[in-house]
Amino acid sequence: MTTPDYSTSTMHKKAFTNNVFKKFTDLVGGDPEEFANELYRKFTVEDFGFHDDMVYWRVLEYFEKTVVPHKVEVYKAGMSLLSQPWISDFIKPYEIEQFKKNLWLHDLSKFSANESFGYAMYNFKNPHPKSKEFFEKAWHHHKMNNQHHPEYWLNPNRSGGLEPIRMPNLYLLEMVADWIGAGVTYGNSLENWLPENLHKFLIHPASLYQLSGILRSIGISTYTEAEDVNFGEENMRLSVSKEWTKINKANQK
Repeated sequence: MTTPDYSTSTMHKKAFTNNVFKKFTDLVGGDPEEFANELYRKFTVEDFGFHDDMVYWRVLEYFEKTVVPHKVEVYKAGMSLLSQPWISDFIKPYEIEQFKKNLWLHDLSKFSANESFGYAMYNFKNPHPKSKEFFEKAWHHHKMNNQHHPEYWLNPNRSGGLEPIRMPNLYLLEMVADWIGAGVTYGNSLENWLPENLHKFLIHPASLYQLSGILRSIGISTYTEAEDVNFGEENMRLSVSKEWTKINKANQK
């Protein structure tokens, strides 16, 4: 018996286009068929798992209720950043259309078979060991295929260490839009999430400098582990200013 080649299968392409991608393009613009073509060109979308109705509808629900709303909010956040007067400090005029396209295709790989099952079947509140393994593989695939994640720009050396590569501003801006969009979608604002997480990212010092400028432009003050960014040090970390955090918490009361 011949094993089906799902890498070229388009069995559910029309259904996904009409029931999922169109919901996204109706809100932000663009052609859902073009979106589908980009997805199927870059990734394997179909899988044997879709023969199980329970799995198929679980994944479809994940697309509709999680991925699409997040993509919409990231797109809105990115377009808002693009409209700011300071944006020219961080992005060149010839990069604007590419940035818009990146926003439109944001998290495209979440619709791939490599990620959809791992995300859709995972219970974040009470994870099962087996589903956690699938999720970790999906999460790794996601970071390795999306340039707005800092982990994409980490280069493992032979000793097992990680050396950060400079992250272009195009993706730093998309990363910030992702953080803002995630806050809206998942109910944890950037102002609350960032102080707990920003310092955990390993990012090239030159990119940290740019990121600090972007965050400062949207009203968030930060500091590095040294007074000045040393472009030769690869273990620099960026943190949200304690004074800003204190003021932010006071304003929320």
